Amino acid sequence: GFAPCYAGQIQDILLEALEDHFRRGVEFRDRTPYTLKLGVGKSASGDFATVDLITTGEPPDYHMDSDEKRYYSGADSSRVDNQIMNFAVKNPEFRPLVLLVKHWRNLGRDRFPHIKP
Repeated sequence: GFAPCYAGQIQDILLEALEDHFRRGVEFRDRTPYTLKLGVGKSASGDFATVDLITTGEPPDYHMDSDEKRYYSGADSSRVDNQIMNFAVKNPEFRPLVLLVKHWRNLGRDRFPHIKP
C-alpha cells in the first residue's frame, strides 16, 4: 500500500515513467511533498496544459493529523468534485463568476506578473 514516507520516491518513479513514455510531451515544472507539477504538450505558445499529479493511496482507518491527511487528498477528490457541481447547480451565478475570475486572472498575467495563475 501507499505510505507517505515513500511519496518522494513514488514521484520520482512516476516522473521517469511519464518522461520515458511520452518523451517530449511531459515536462517537470515543480514538486511539493504531495504533488508533481507538470507541463503537458509543450508548444511555441507554452504548455497545452499544466497538471498537478497527486500521489495518494487509500486512506488508513486511524485518525490522521492534518499534514498526513494531505497525502490522501486525491482519494477524496471525487467527493469534492460532486460538492462543487452540486453548489453550481444550486447557485446559477457561480459559473459566470468563475469565468469572470479566470478572465481577470488571464488579463493579469502580462500586466501584473506577481499574480499567480
